Amino acid sequence: GTAYELSERYTNMTSVLFLTFYYATIFPAGYFFAALTLAVHYWTDKYSLLRIWSPAPKIGTKLSVFCRSFIVVTLLVLAILSGYYVAGFPFDNACESSEVVTSDYIGDFFATVGDGREISVTIDKDENSFYFCDMDMQRYRPPAFPAWASNQPSGGEWMDADQENISWLFGWTSVFALILAGLIFLKRVVLRFVRYMFFRQYIPSGKTGAKGFSDVKEIFSYVPQ
Repeated sequence: GTAYELSERYTNMTSVLFLTFYYATIFPAGYFFAALTLAVHYWTDKYSLLRIWSPAPKIGTKLSVFCRSFIVVTLLVLAILSGYYVAGFPFDNACESSEVVTSDYIGDFFATVGDGREISVTIDKDENSFYFCDMDMQRYRPPAFPAWASNQPSGGEWMDADQENISWLFGWTSVFALILAGLIFLKRVVLRFVRYMFFRQYIPSGKTGAKGFSDVKEIFSYVPQ
């Protein structure tokens, strides 16, 4: 049969999960595409495993354990980035003020958009003016974490009451996810390293007998394992 790499199969799966979780808030339909993609991966891999691929050597469970750790990281990324995406909506960096536009801006104008096209713009005298406000909390220095309403710059607030409540919920979710991921890392990495360095790991089983190895007449040779 054809040789295959189990690490490659895990890489394909985790890359789909990470890409889906990264853009899940602004593209929720990605969950359905990811489910369809993983289903196709499952059935094609199952058919290949039973019909096409050659038997693979036994490699233990370390790869699957590491893959589960990576899934924890992707869930943490999902929780944190969802908070930033919710807080940064509508992503245009334009906040509406209570002042109406001045006479210099009233009338019909032509504006050039990003792809070079010209569009017509009409501004009436009763419309409010807008000012720049930075909605991307990820780019704040230092970065604002968690991404909730209290971290908006003074004088540049853009959230309404509903968005403040949703960002508060997502902000606390990201905090709890970060604490949970830290505890998992502490248990699986730090405590395991401390236990390995400072505590005895080997625990003997059984009891020593009075008869020596050479005294057993049925043993004719010894093959080291």
